[in-house]
Amino acid sequence: MSSDDPRTRNALYELAIAFHRAGDVNAASPLFDEWIAAIAQQPGTLTPERIVQLSTVGRLLELSGQFDRAEPMLREALAIRRRFLGTPSARS
Repeated sequence: MSSDDPRTRNALYELAIAFHRAGDVNAASPLFDEWIAAIAQQPGTLTPERIVQLSTVGRLLELSGQFDRAEPMLREALAIRRRFLGTPSARS
């Protein structure tokens, strides 16, 4: 299966998270990179799951001091969330 397959992308994400939670950032990092590259090939995928994944990866990158890599993930998660829910002023 290629990284074009959603199951492969999900497996990359889950494995990277598992390595990171186990404290093996060196093993997690290339998997995060591969996952990020794979989802970049799928623009416009607007799902609640994608918001959670982007937020999680962004937070893990932030916690490991990789602020320059974390910011785009967190910004994209916020943008997708706003598309789903609108901005607070639009809901009033």
